[in-house]
Amino acid sequence: MVIDEAYIAYADRDQLEAYRKYENVAILRTLSKVGFAALRLGWLIARPELVRELDKARLPYNLSTLTQRLGTHALEHLGDEMAAIASTVRAERERLSLELARLGGVVVTPSQANFLWIRSEKPAGEVFESLKARGVLTRSFHARGGRLAHQLRVTIGTRAENDAFLQAFSAALSH
Repeated sequence: MVIDEAYIAYADRDQLEAYRKYENVAILRTLSKVGFAALRLGWLIARPELVRELDKARLPYNLSTLTQRLGTHALEHLGDEMAAIASTVRAERERLSLELARLGGVVVTPSQANFLWIRSEKPAGEVFESLKARGVLTRSFHARGGRLAHQLRVTIGTRAENDAFLQAFSAALSH
């Protein structure tokens, strides 16, 4: 079993206990979701025998020296900064969820990531376009239809960015 913990910095728990308890559990992590997407650096937490098998298929030199050094530097020296940013995102995610719930006609899916799934009674395509016209970009999957026709994915930003989103979102719902 492979567990994707790409967003673990924003979650309230990890699955390391499952890894410790069960021999068939491996965990994937990355720096991509904590501000280092350009590094394209991720890693696997797994038993040595699994790693040996995966190494048979891994290309040699699959990570540049620069990526290795920058990743090492981030993990060894920037942990406090990354933790502070993640803490701020978690607090803003909670605040944004509460503010959105007060609007009415909006359902916010509980999140353990740096984004929220928001369902509104108004079609997501209309809300997306209204937000875009106000300079606020979100992700909309309305073109896929079905249940996604009313869903938006909103990345948690700074307090000021989140306030601008709330103002634009409220306006989008009322028009």
